[in-house]
Amino acid sequence: MRSPALRLLAVAFALTALALFALVSSCFQPPQVGGPYRCDPSQACPSPYTCDDGICCIPDAGGTALECPSYVAPNGRCSDGGTARVYFQDLDQDGYGANGSGRLLCRDPGGYAFAFDAGDCNDSVDGGAAIHPGVPDACDGVDNNCNGQMDEPPTCGGPRSIFIDPGMSVGAKRLQMKWFNGSPPHCLKDDPEDSSGQADVVNQFAGTWHGDRAATHVLWMQAPAGITWDLSDAGRSLHISGTVTMDSANYPDDWIWYPESHPWIMLCGPAGFLRLATPPGQSVFSLTYEPPTGFLETFPVRGGNGWNIQPGSTPDRDAVLRQVEHVEVVVEPYPTDAGTPAPSFDIDFDEGQMGFR
Repeated sequence: MRSPALRLLAVAFALTALALFALVSSCFQPPQVGGPYRCDPSQACPSPYTCDDGICCIPDAGGTALECPSYVAPNGRCSDGGTARVYFQDLDQDGYGANGSGRLLCRDPGGYAFAFDAGDCNDSVDGGAAIHPGVPDACDGVDNNCNGQMDEPPTCGGPRSIFIDPGMSVGAKRLQMKWFNGSPPHCLKDDPEDSSGQADVVNQFAGTWHGDRAATHVLWMQAPAGITWDLSDAGRSLHISGTVTMDSANYPDDWIWYPESHPWIMLCGPAGFLRLATPPGQSVFSLTYEPPTGFLETFPVRGGNGWNIQPGSTPDRDAVLRQVEHVEVVVEPYPTDAGTPAPSFDIDFDEGQMGFR
């Protein structure tokens, strides 16, 4: 008959064998062991064991007791022969852990959520999941993407140069319809092009735009695919500067532009559009009849400084301004008399300055 001591020793060996089997057979989950090999609620273990991911074990035990599954030996050895790597604690489970929370382990920890990448500047469970590297920077006074900046352009406030900021696309065309006879019910970039005669020519990187004939001409500056600009800040304005030259048989005795303010500025996005212009007689592009004419203008996107949001614009201004995806500049030369050359214009924008501030 076995003595009580021998029976206790046999039970201990059986538990050890069970624990080791569970460790080997469960590579990426904590071994389901109980009894003397489970850490108590305070994550403590009796001597000489230590608590490792919920298991009471001995670091680098070499098979003489339950070996800690996450422990990395001084020689870099893992008990299962695998390779150790760094795990970052990810409290908000957004895929990024906080800097400084990393631990070198031999296996995926089962006792807490983890990530393989750090850089999370807000890893709190209360609202932290929406803040981590790679998310769009919302215009809310918070560093949403953890790059050390808040509300940076172009997502917030628009591009500093609508010609040369990265990813911008620029185009221009003459339209089939003369929109200055009324108010367009939409933005004009996608309207049918008038294919008769010379097409409008635009050089994005030089900031130049050439058009001819008495028709509506539109120049557009488009945000990169999938990006919209939040221009809803109360102090946001578009700056435009450069020179304009008009070649028209009407000069100097008659209108060289259609008798409305030039240009119209259109702010366009999925929520609709806003059209801004100055009152008649205050046209930026025709301050004088002597070409070339310089222009330097700042207009608030909510109106002001001589610029007004025109009738026909979408009523919900905030909805438009929070999601602007392209800007349009619209002009229309005035017709000349029969038998005289058709009017044409050349506008040379200061491409480094034409943008939002």
